[in-house]
Amino acid sequence: MFENQDPLVVESHPRMVEMRSPVNLGPGMVKLWRLFPLDIPRTRESILYSEPTDNGYLFYLEAPGVHMEEQKGLFGNVVSREIVKYSWSARVQIRIGRKDDLMVFPAPLPDSSLTYDRNNEEHTKPDFSETNRVFWFDEKVVQRG
Repeated sequence: MFENQDPLVVESHPRMVEMRSPVNLGPGMVKLWRLFPLDIPRTRESILYSEPTDNGYLFYLEAPGVHMEEQKGLFGNVVSREIVKYSWSARVQIRIGRKDDLMVFPAPLPDSSLTYDRNNEEHTKPDFSETNRVFWFDEKVVQRG
């Protein structure tokens, strides 16, 4: 559908999130996870490999491994432990055509009167604080390892 359209722009914004969860030193295990978005200026350098597929693109991203961090007390004893792991999220937008006949995906439902506005930051800037925003795909990230 899009192969013969000119120009075709696929804009993607990956972001890494650090997740920390305290571990009880007693018989309990993991408590609630706390999320810390990491604003890494060189996020695109973490893309190890990408390839087109029948229905999009596949990206292989590098992330630090899961590890445990310990806080030690005054006498060197462990007073707390946290499990630290990382995950990726992504926002993607597809723009096809020129200024007068520009199509942007994902588009609103056909019964919506909303149109794409390149001067509206809600349409042009990725927002990782919420999902299901108009004109932005919330890509699923499959994590291995």
